[in-house]
Amino acid sequence: NAFWRRHAQRLLIERGSADVVPALLNLVQDNGVDEIGLNPGAIHALWTLQGLKALDGRNAAALNVVHGALKHPSAGVRRNALQVLPPAAESVSALAQSRVLDDSHPQVRLAAILALADQPPSREAGALVAPLIARAELNQDRWLADATTSAAAVQVAFVLPALGQGEKQELGERALGIVARASEHWARGKPSGTEVENAVQGFARMNPKTAEAVLAGLVKGWPRDHQIQLSAAGEQQVVALLERLPAGSKGALIRLGSAWGSRALEGYSAKVVSDLLEVAGRSTDSEDARLAAVKELISFRANDTEVVPKVLGLINAQSTPSLAAGVVESLGGSSADGLGPALVERLSSFTRRCVGWRFGCCCPVPKRPARCSTPLRIATCSWVS
Repeated sequence: NAFWRRHAQRLLIERGSADVVPALLNLVQDNGVDEIGLNPGAIHALWTLQGLKALDGRNAAALNVVHGALKHPSAGVRRNALQVLPPAAESVSALAQSRVLDDSHPQVRLAAILALADQPPSREAGALVAPLIARAELNQDRWLADATTSAAAVQVAFVLPALGQGEKQELGERALGIVARASEHWARGKPSGTEVENAVQGFARMNPKTAEAVLAGLVKGWPRDHQIQLSAAGEQQVVALLERLPAGSKGALIRLGSAWGSRALEGYSAKVVSDLLEVAGRSTDSEDARLAAVKELISFRANDTEVVPKVLGLINAQSTPSLAAGVVESLGGSSADGLGPALVERLSSFTRRCVGWRFGCCCPVPKRPARCSTPLRIATCSWVS
């Protein structure tokens, strides 16, 4: 039974002799399964081989047997074979050839993705992880999504260029979250200029939403003290990417370009502000798109005193309460001088629902408010009459 098998496994490992390796390999190669589809002997043999360090690369025969176990009739054996795979290029090749990433058993698929997270970064491993991100099943299975996030974070330098191959493919919300977290992880690792240029080449071929998720992760994770040197060709690629991106993502790329030490994007700031204001003021666009443009503009120009009146100018008598409240809330991210007086000046045009109800303020609006018991982030109710 399981107790005695574990006991025997422990004793063999503590004994430390390799004379049992051939017999263990024979157990792994046994394709028989019991009435519930298991082969416990093969599973314990796999872990005993690992404990005896027979899978460290010096025993080619042992590695070949483990690679063959990835196609074993028992899902349990396949899963455990994935868990004992050593970190090596041969392991990635065996994983790809066995097609365990498409296994019919979800636990085997989960183990296969986690095995990729344990492998050294490589182009072959990255090419296996990138298609996983686009799989619809990630939106239904939290554990597969978490495993894919781990694998993408490890293989991210090769995953990002591979994602550029699917320009027309739109990723789901959870998949975009994986892309953003993997990009953030990569940024925190302080990639070199060459690595960034390779990634930018991939951005140019990505679906715009995917590129936005990558940029969001890079902006969040890029260390402030880390600058890189882009080549002339790399600078041109960044400019070409900027012109392709939607208005809401251009500010993020310009901020990144500044962190990278790029000078090619310095002249584009005014154009980005103009484009974002155009989107924010376009009544034919959805409210979500307009508010996203406002938030991006405030984030891009947090200290710009000229941006505040332009943003406030988006609120008029035709504005819906939710749009007006969203604009006011977005201004909470601004640190520009004169924000408070500008809000006071426009307060008479705000509705009660726009300011007071949105922030839980107890003050009457549009009358000049008394001091509020609930302070707001942008201090709209902190004045006294």
